[in-house]
Amino acid sequence: MDSNAELAASASELAEVRSVASEADSEISMATTLPTLAKPHWHRGKLVDRKSSGKLASKSSKPKLGGKVGDKAKAAATKVQAAWRRTSLAVWLSILDKAAGSEKALKKVALMLQNVGPAGGQALGKLILYLSGPGTTALARARKRALLGLLRSGTKLVNFALKTVLPRFMTPTRRQVQNQLAALHNAGAGLPLGEEGPAQNYTLEILRADDAGNLWRRVEGAEGGEARYERVFFGLDALTSSVAKCLGSPRPCPFDSTPVQPRGLIKRTTCRVETRLVKREKGVSRKAARERHLANADVDLVTDCADRYLEQIYSPPVAQALQKAIPRRAKSMLDFEYPVDFLPRAMRDDPEGVISLDLDVDIAVRFDSPEPLFNLDSTGLGDFTSVAKVQNNTRFVFFIRGHHGFPSLGTFELKNFKLEARALAWWDVFDSKIDLAFTKEDPPKVSWDIEIFDG
Repeated sequence: MDSNAELAASASELAEVRSVASEADSEISMATTLPTLAKPHWHRGKLVDRKSSGKLASKSSKPKLGGKVGDKAKAAATKVQAAWRRTSLAVWLSILDKAAGSEKALKKVALMLQNVGPAGGQALGKLILYLSGPGTTALARARKRALLGLLRSGTKLVNFALKTVLPRFMTPTRRQVQNQLAALHNAGAGLPLGEEGPAQNYTLEILRADDAGNLWRRVEGAEGGEARYERVFFGLDALTSSVAKCLGSPRPCPFDSTPVQPRGLIKRTTCRVETRLVKREKGVSRKAARERHLANADVDLVTDCADRYLEQIYSPPVAQALQKAIPRRAKSMLDFEYPVDFLPRAMRDDPEGVISLDLDVDIAVRFDSPEPLFNLDSTGLGDFTSVAKVQNNTRFVFFIRGHHGFPSLGTFELKNFKLEARALAWWDVFDSKIDLAFTKEDPPKVSWDIEIFDG
């Protein structure tokens, strides 16, 4: 039996299991359908069912589900779960093994995964996680090559995979940002903006604003004492506060000493990604490309390409001087062309496991409202939106505070911001790493809504 026939047999096996799940789903539907009641009528001032032989019927038009109906629905649901568990990993591994080595067969598998729906995305994610293990056998290597060929077979499947993978990256990132903001505010200490130069004289503090627009700093109590809030004044408010203190009528703090909880600080997060696969360089074999990446594993290609660009533009003495004077970050902004198959240095040890993508990325974060910033009608396969389930009305204000005689630069409240960019991404599938770089030809567009106060 050839690979296409075996693949067709596996497809029929999957279709059979899907039909079992469909039948079980129908059983759930039938089990939860309410029986039709006969039309009731009034007899001697009482509501009586015509089929009840004069017995008093319930005044409610919706009878309660019996124990047998509930048990049937539960059994049907268990049947559905068992069916999908059987198809989750073992069947898909079998299908992947039979499709290995055939580009046409891999495209059929990709279509099968998409037709399954959300369960296909879960199955694809399980395949990636399973093959990311430490297995080094010939079978494990063959399965990894087949899965990479599957992902490279079409952009739709990559979008499908990203829709499954995005929550694994976005949700922890959102929680980490919330935790850092809350911890910085609760500690009452500033975060240094730099270790040298003018930036070392500034710190970033997270203040809290009340309904009247007054700003408060949380201060930890001395020697384990209770924390408290102290008001932060700017300009003429400082003079007003001094007069209020002299008169013995300072403004009371509207907050208690309870630490601010991080959950719900970010009201809404949205990430939209549309991908295009970057094709391999024409005329270069896979073996030659691998050998080139391995040879350049320890080479800084950014500096190397920038130095060669300077040599082409300027005379040798000037080019050598600029090569030594310009820092690497500035060199990366020069107008030179990267190699078509460029990979970040950390991913060149295993270039076969890296997929290069050309992305359109839209990211929106809201601190002020759970309402969307993007047009919901233009959603794509790579969309991920997270809305806060906990109501948190805390308003954080960023304060850039000066030290050692340097003036404070003021305060601003970030309500929301939106990033729209075209980027290049390198996805190391089995190491769960993504490296991102914005393109010089199409710089990112950032818009925000902030409220600024002079310090």
